[in-house]
Amino acid sequence: MEIVGKIELVLLIFFNSGLPAKSQWITERPLQDISYKFGSISRYVEMSPGGDRKAWFTIMMQAPNNAEPRPSDPRLTWMRVSNINSAVSFFQANLNNTFIKATKSYSIPKIWLSSGTDEFSFQMNEVSTQETQTQFKGNSCQFGVEKKESVDGKTHFKIILGNCDSIPYFYAQLKNENDKLLFRELSTYFSQTEEMASQADNTKYRTCTVDTLAIVEAGLSFKLDFTFSIFNENFGDDVLEGFMYMYNVLTI
Repeated sequence: MEIVGKIELVLLIFFNSGLPAKSQWITERPLQDISYKFGSISRYVEMSPGGDRKAWFTIMMQAPNNAEPRPSDPRLTWMRVSNINSAVSFFQANLNNTFIKATKSYSIPKIWLSSGTDEFSFQMNEVSTQETQTQFKGNSCQFGVEKKESVDGKTHFKIILGNCDSIPYFYAQLKNENDKLLFRELSTYFSQTEEMASQADNTKYRTCTVDTLAIVEAGLSFKLDFTFSIFNENFGDDVLEGFMYMYNVLTI
């Protein structure tokens, strides 16, 4: 009875000692597909006797319902073809890219889309061996976000990347009241780990720590994005040269 009494006393002291309970990871976004997927990309190139080159690209793809090109590009037309569900639709993009030999005027055939919470940019290749591409290795990419708060005012995030031949990375920006970027001071408020991998479920992940309380107390603004990219290893093989995806995790 004496031993039981001591155990009960220890438990009573432990649960009433005010010691903080260990926080747990909370799922902010479950591991699932990104909203952008390619259906097909076709390319037609026309050369003039003077050496000028015109390239037309037609892109059929899935994107968020509110996705729009940014900035405005006179070479590009963007239209919704059909609704898939309440979150995403199927779109058609037409890009006319021209190279003028006399003036060497040329713009990279690149499209940048934004839906508010995420951004997606991709670039085409005018000299690829294909004219139409229908297979895209980036279509299988998935990602998830987990969050954990600590009692010292810091917030921890974990990005999980699945079925994707890329590396997850956090991109952070710290600014003062004059909207000036603070590069040297960033490490005081933000840090991230190296990429880690889980062989059990074929995922890669990376964690970071943000001193959110200190940022607010200092009157600074902070933006944290998750990003990854996929580019072709052999230039010229595919019409799609590569893409970059960016998702906003935190804004202060």
